[in-house]
Amino acid sequence: MASLKGRPNMKIEKIKTIKRIGIEETSDLIVEKNHNFIANDILVHNCMEGIAEEFHKRGYVVIAIADPKRKWELAFQMFEPRESWHLAHLKKIGKVPEKKKVKLYHPFTFSIPSGYLPEVDFFTLSLKQFTGKEWNFIAETESEIETIKILKQTTKNISREDGIYSFLHQIENSIVGKSDGGRKKRDPNNFFLRVGSGRSTSLSDISNYLQPFKTDYFLAKDSCDTNLDIRKLLEDKENYHIFSGKWIKDEKVRDFMTLALIEAIINEVSIRPVKHPILFLIPEINHLCSDVKAGYKLILNQFMNDKLGMFRGQGRGISTISDSQIWSDISAPVRDKATITFFGKVGGGTDLDRIKKSYSYQRPIVEELKSPENKNTFLRSDALELNPVVIWFSASAHAEPKDDFIERYKKEKKKLMKYDNLVLKMKSFLKEDRDKIKRIVEAEKKEEAKIRLQEKLKKESKSEDKSDSTKERILKKVDEAKDKIMKLCYEMRNDINLLDKEKKWRKIGIKLGLHHSTAKKYCEEYEEYLIDKKQEEDFPEIKGAEENLDPEVKSNYNEVKKEIYESSELPED
Repeated sequence: MASLKGRPNMKIEKIKTIKRIGIEETSDLIVEKNHNFIANDILVHNCMEGIAEEFHKRGYVVIAIADPKRKWELAFQMFEPRESWHLAHLKKIGKVPEKKKVKLYHPFTFSIPSGYLPEVDFFTLSLKQFTGKEWNFIAETESEIETIKILKQTTKNISREDGIYSFLHQIENSIVGKSDGGRKKRDPNNFFLRVGSGRSTSLSDISNYLQPFKTDYFLAKDSCDTNLDIRKLLEDKENYHIFSGKWIKDEKVRDFMTLALIEAIINEVSIRPVKHPILFLIPEINHLCSDVKAGYKLILNQFMNDKLGMFRGQGRGISTISDSQIWSDISAPVRDKATITFFGKVGGGTDLDRIKKSYSYQRPIVEELKSPENKNTFLRSDALELNPVVIWFSASAHAEPKDDFIERYKKEKKKLMKYDNLVLKMKSFLKEDRDKIKRIVEAEKKEEAKIRLQEKLKKESKSEDKSDSTKERILKKVDEAKDKIMKLCYEMRNDINLLDKEKKWRKIGIKLGLHHSTAKKYCEEYEEYLIDKKQEEDFPEIKGAEENLDPEVKSNYNEVKKEIYESSELPED
């Protein structure tokens, strides 16, 4: 299927029909306002590429928004054609074979193959920039259920530094709240979330939705430097922009990429008008817009139906060209959004029967669809008589069934790259987001342990049959726990292996779940303890003398002891 918008005044040459009306130029392909095209033929990509070439010449930014076969088929336009039939066609119509300037895009994934690959912009998308349609797709519902409301509200509330871990924990706080009663144990494999019953089932659903994005890691914080620059893309009319999800295994995630990209582009255009009109290429649209009645495919179908209708009514801003091998596989509402539909050779059976019935075609047209008189000819769906047109091939290469894009890319000696450093960088981003939450969780554990201990002490203090010795043991345990924390504060402050910024009181406090002033106090107290301990080890005579002092002079003796220790000398007898 193809959707065209604007009026690039493309030349389309009619071929001789059965009625022998001759050859003449026509502009039937492009008429007033905006257009959605459906083309159905084994050579339909030639149709798409040929039409797109004319739009590109007239200043459109060309964006191939999907790659359902995961073969980079539309990226072959970066090569010159080499098939004899293609070259013969170009020679006949006076076109010079050429290479298009093409940029390749792919959502970042940890499934990127190792070794050398074509030059690809592996991008991420900002969580904070989501409008809400993305969450409807992920949650597989158009209804404003509680889960969708929570997702949309959290998207507005997160900071520019919040990734998927932080995003989910903000959701957890809004659902579970601060109460400790009945909370489940945190699961490190599920974003360190507590997932229980009741309202937290929404949290369970949301965490399940986002699990695939730990592998296909292209949902990022707003400040991430790998986020796709939509404005830059829309200002670049020199290159063809080809998107693919080749190395993403999950079809739902690939379809999500298509929806999120379209939504991001539309949102950018709504914020600030663009200089150039946009042409979306959507190959095999039946993969995105089928007659599925449930699940994410239904949401995607409704989304595409809405957007195609919007493109059609926007003037010269956005157009689409789409194709499908089987016309009847496309959902009826999306088919109806096409301004112009072209049929090429149609195989027999159900598809031909449905086309015949839908358009009330007579026998001559049906026979032409079954077996065209000339190769690469198309019939307009609204034609009342047999009058085929031919659409010129693109001057650049077309993907043949036997072709492999990466092999062809390597043979053409184009720039090859390795992405090991990018993978390491993205792992560090994910780890940074994970560790940020992990520190909060560890501090939370310490605080919870402290609260539990305090509650236990309070309960035991109220018990009439508790002996003083039992209380003393409990208090001793509390003191021992405090001693351990004091020691950790001192060791972290004096650890030569830590960076200076990691030794700051605030950093130490965060790691140990303390206020920074408490961390400083604990460190100073432990330092005094070490001084006293060293005095006792170095000067046992002083310790013995101190034990024999009268209580009233003992406090004064402490000052004398300190002066002796600092001078490192004992007084002479």
